[in-house]
Amino acid sequence: GASDANAGTAEKPWKTIQKAAETLRAGDTVLIHDGIYRECVRPFRSGATADLSITYRRAPGAHPIITGADPWAPEWRQEDSGLWSTVYQRHAWDHPESWPTPKSGAMHRAEQVIVEGKLLTHVDRQDVLTSTVDTMWTDDSSGRLWIHLGDTVSPADCRVERGMRQQCFAPAVRGLGHIHVM
Repeated sequence: GASDANAGTAEKPWKTIQKAAETLRAGDTVLIHDGIYRECVRPFRSGATADLSITYRRAPGAHPIITGADPWAPEWRQEDSGLWSTVYQRHAWDHPESWPTPKSGAMHRAEQVIVEGKLLTHVDRQDVLTSTVDTMWTDDSSGRLWIHLGDTVSPADCRVERGMRQQCFAPAVRGLGHIHVM
C-alpha cells in the first residue's frame, strides 16, 4: 500500500525515500522500512541545528537497501570458459580520460556490475580479467563489457545489476547541513 500520494504515516507510508526528502523539515525523522530503494535521494533542505536535524533512519529491525543499481539482463556472449561479454554504453557522467592513473590495476570508471550482490572489480587489461575471477573489463574499442565469473557460472543464471545512477544519496544543494543518515 505504499504510495508517494499517501500521507507518509505508518498506516499510509510513502513509496520512495525521495518523497521524504521533499517533505521533511528541520527536526523530522523518516523511518525507512525493508525494501530495495532504487533511487537517487536528493534532499534540498537542511536541518536547523544539531538538535533539529533531518534524519533518515532505518525502522527498528529493518534492513533497507538504497542502491544506484538496477537489474540488468543484457544478451551475454560466452567468449571462453568463465568469460562473458555484452554490448554496453558508457554513462554520460563517465570521463575516465581526466582521472588519475590507477595504482592497483583497478579502473577508475563509472561502470559497476554487481553479480549476486558482489561488486565486480574493474580491471584495466584483458589479461588481468582472464586470470582473476569476479572481475570486469571494458573494451572501449569494441564497445563491449567483459566479465569473469568462474568456469561454471553463467551470468544468465545469476542476479545481475548495473550501476545506473551517479549517486544514491546526495544533497541537491551544496552546503546543506544537519542531515543524518542512520
